[in-house]
Amino acid sequence: MLAQLTVLGSEILPGDVLALKPNRPVEEIGSVQGLSISLHLEDAGIYIVWAARRYLVTRKTLDETPTSTALVVGPIDTADARDFLRGHAIDVAEQTGTVATYALHADYTVTDFDAVYVLGRAAELRDCATLVLVAEALAAGMPVHEASNPQAAGYCVCGLAQSVHVLRDRHGVIQCHECQGLTMGCAHCGEYGDAEELTLVEEGATFSPVHAACLAEARRVRPGAAYVTA
Repeated sequence: MLAQLTVLGSEILPGDVLALKPNRPVEEIGSVQGLSISLHLEDAGIYIVWAARRYLVTRKTLDETPTSTALVVGPIDTADARDFLRGHAIDVAEQTGTVATYALHADYTVTDFDAVYVLGRAAELRDCATLVLVAEALAAGMPVHEASNPQAAGYCVCGLAQSVHVLRDRHGVIQCHECQGLTMGCAHCGEYGDAEELTLVEEGATFSPVHAACLAEARRVRPGAAYVTA
């Protein structure tokens, strides 16, 4: 699937096609000198971009569907297990840019969410109280993402760590959900925001990525509320 994205020069990847250089995919990233980066193009040309400037590119994305809400499932039988699941939900929210809720019981309607993320592998949950949620999601045809093998974890070229659901481009290079254009942006205003610009707000068992400015404004308008989602 092809997607048009606006990325920083420092976030351009091999395989990207710059709008300024149509039909000439980037073959490799060349030298970095100061604030500029040389891109080697498929037609043997070299094009210079500025690391901090934004460029429109066409990028071949993986067969993934953007999600805005995720249910995170795993063992909950002990306090340590619940803390571990909470930490995994934080990773899911940070790395996939979704509103992530970790399941502390089985009384969720899975179809209220866009995807289910499993801490570990579903087959290893066995007697987990929330395993039924995985079965319901599979029966509904929903995406169910098991945690990636630790050996597959790494960093996107943009610097974001990836471990919960590692995506790779056609060259086998790790690409984060943000660089793939699969993140939802701010949960309050809906506008795009780099992962570094968003902060996670915790409400009960849910983590929402929000602009700091949106959070401050929401709390100004509703000072008695911990967070305002709309």
